[in-house]
Parts: sequence; structure tokens; C-alpha cells
Amino acid sequence: SNEIIGENLLSNLVKTKNGRDGFHCRYVEELQQAFFEYNQSMKETEKLKSHLIQARAQAAAKEKHAFERMTENLGDISEYQDLFIGFIYFYFCHLILNYCLINMEHGAATLGSGAICGSFIPLLWLFSFDENYARLIMLFFPLQTGDSLSGDPPPIFIAKPSVVTFTGYKVGHIYETTLELRNVTSSSRHIRVLPPNSPHFSIGLGRFPSEEGTIAPGMSCKYSLRFIPDSLEDYKDFLVVETQAEQVLLVPIEAQRPPPILTLPKVLDCGYCLVGGLKYVEFLCQNVGQSSGTFCIIPKSQWPFSNLRSLSRTYFSEQPPFAVGPSLFQLEPGDTTVIEVVFSPTTAQKSRQTYTFVCDNCQVKDFSIEGQLVALQLVSEEKETPEAGEIHDVTAEHYVRFDVSSHVSHLDLPFQWQIRQPNLYPLPPGEVPEPSQIHFHPATDDAFRISPVAGLLPPYQDQEFLLTFSVSSQRC
Repeated sequence: SNEIIGENLLSNLVKTKNGRDGFHCRYVEELQQAFFEYNQSMKETEKLKSHLIQARAQAAAKEKHAFERMTENLGDISEYQDLFIGFIYFYFCHLILNYCLINMEHGAATLGSGAICGSFIPLLWLFSFDENYARLIMLFFPLQTGDSLSGDPPPIFIAKPSVVTFTGYKVGHIYETTLELRNVTSSSRHIRVLPPNSPHFSIGLGRFPSEEGTIAPGMSCKYSLRFIPDSLEDYKDFLVVETQAEQVLLVPIEAQRPPPILTLPKVLDCGYCLVGGLKYVEFLCQNVGQSSGTFCIIPKSQWPFSNLRSLSRTYFSEQPPFAVGPSLFQLEPGDTTVIEVVFSPTTAQKSRQTYTFVCDNCQVKDFSIEGQLVALQLVSEEKETPEAGEIHDVTAEHYVRFDVSSHVSHLDLPFQWQIRQPNLYPLPPGEVPEPSQIHFHPATDDAFRISPVAGLLPPYQDQEFLLTFSVSSQRC
């Protein structure tokens, strides 16, 4: 009979053997004996497994200890490592000997006197394995080759494409693609596909080659995958394909749009500006990427913000002493715009502010604007004080007799001379004139002339001026 005789069936046969014929009784007795021997063999097999593991651990420890002792006594013995046979501890496992897993021939290994000097003589244990028992040993103690014996199981289904991708999408549109799962085994299979976790991806019902939902070898089923983006950011998720086997198949899903790339430098340098002045600087910005983008410029301190459009109602985004505009603009691939920066310093120091570039694909970049304020100073080659009794203009801050002036700032400084009538009032030392006594009237005569009367002072350059006095008539 091909019926499997288990413990329950044997128990029933034992209970019913009395009263039957002799053949049935002998059959039950032989069956009981076979079942008893089977149980004993299984117990000894489990015990043998335990002994093999213990013996291997003891052999490894003994081998390591002996190797360390020989290294301490004899120095470098790496070329004699083959003399250490860890299976020496299998000798003390009686079960292994009883089952003839090891056939030992005991002998002493002697070394030449010129090779190693010492009293340590290792024992060599030579083994000859029966083929069946050798396979059993290899089952419990695989070769130490550094490679895994388990390996990766062969795939059951192959996804086509292996990675589902979406590119070039827009907000509010619906995009759909097809995923094919092919059975690459030699038997028919059932599968179950778990949908993605992201609400932006959804999967439809599968289309199978049979009405039962089974997939024959070499056949495939198809699923429709939809993508509905609510922004232009990157999305990542995956599908889980389950079969009757323990292994599952993960199919990655990626939605990635090529980002726009701007040529705007990371630091916008406005240069130098005079105190109380106003400087306009323009920077060209081009989109050299493959996608269009809408950009918003805001101070870094105001990011993140929930509603960017309410933040960008003005042309300039201000962060004193700078203002940058336009604060909201759009660039198609290859388009260029002009970024305007207004610099109006109030203190004589270097200014720096950080702004944030926010793109509609949810990418954020920081850039900074720098500028240096310059205070105007007059430096001449000669500077003198009025002589005793010499009358001079009471409103003048400097009394200078010069013909050369030096410009020590970093800016091109435009200039224009204007000759006025002096306010000549003799005042005691330390007394300040009354404002009502000071008048600014241009000179009515042309007795004094200065050349050049207007021009541009280059940075850190000397400028020579010619002052001319001439009279056309003699006055009394």
C-alpha cells in the first residue's frame, strides 16, 4: 500500500490486532519494531547533529590555542599551518565513531631538526569518508569559500519596465502607463499586487491571460498605473507583487522632472556706493535647463511661507539696504531675464543679506547680495591754516591752497565746481556765526576761474586743477 503509516494509524492497528488472524498480528509486531527503530534513529540523528556542532567548536578553539602556543615558542610558522587538523576533537565523539563517519589511522608526525626546533610534535589525523556520510558532513559544515551557499532565489516574475518613471508632468494633469509582469517559472502562478502608499499613484485592475487569474509559464499580466501630481516636485514609491512563494517583487515608481537651471551667481556683488546714494545693478539670469519654471524671490527669514502669491504682490523684495526684483517671474528653457538690485546704504560698512529662490518644483536655493558703503573724503597735496589776520569764509570747513586733489574711494566720482561769494565776517576765536548772517550767492564776476570745472574723478587717482585770477578793470 502507498498509504503513509503514521503514529495514529499504528496505534489503531495495535488496538485491533487481538482477535484477528496470525498474519495480521505478525504484521503489526513488525510494524511496531520498525517504528521503534525509526524513532531511535531520529533521536540519534538529532544527537549526532549536536555532537558535530560541539566537536567543530572545540576543534576550532583547540587549533587556535595550539597555533598561538607555537607562534609564541617558534615564531613565524605560517608555512606549517596545514599540520593543524581541527577534527582531532571528533575522536571523542562516540556516535561519530559508531557510525563510521571517521576512519582514523593514528601516527606521529615528525619534523626535520633543521626546520623546527622544539618539543612540540603535532598529531596528524587522516580521514577517509564514506560518500553518503561525506555529504552529511558537508551539509552541516559547508566549505569556507567566502561565498554564500544559499544565494538569491531565482525570480518568479519579471517587471517590464523594471522601474516605472514619469517625466515632463504638469500640475492637475493625469498620466497613465502600463506595467507588465511576466511569469518566468515553469509552472502557473497566481499573483497579488499591493497598491502604492502615495495618494499621487493609483493602480487599476489587472488584465490576465486566463479567466481564472492564473498566469501560465511565459505569459504575462498587465496593470495600468496612474499618476496625478499636485506639484512639480519629485515623487518616489513602489509596488509590491506577492506570489505563493515567500519572496516578493518590489517595482519602484519614480516621477522626476528635469529641473530648470539658472545662471545667476550665488553671490550678487553690488560693489561700492556713497553714503546717502542709490545704486542700481543689473544681473542677467538665463534658464539653461530643459524645463520651464516659476520662481519667487523672498528674504530667507520669511521662508517657509504657506502662500507665496500673497508674499509676492510687489515688484521688489526688500531687505534693507537691498531691494531685488522682480520678486516673481517665469522662465522657459533658453529664456533670459534681468534681475535688478537696488543698493541704498546708510552706514559706512559692508552689507550682506541672504535671499531664497523658491521654484515651483519645490526646490529651494539661497543666494546672497553684498555691497560696500563708501564715505567721501577730501584729500589734497597741501593743507594750510590761515595766517594771522587773514580773513576767510566762515562757512568753509577746510582752508586749502592746492592745485592737485587725490581721490581715495573705490568709485568714479563726478564733480562740478561752483564759485560763490564768500561770507567774510571777522569773528572772535571759537565763536560760531549766526545762520542769518550766512548767504550762498554765486559770484557775479568772472575774476576767478577753475579748470576743469566739471568731470569725473577716477578711483585712487590724482586730479590736477588750475585756478586762475584775472581782472578786466581796476576798481577803487
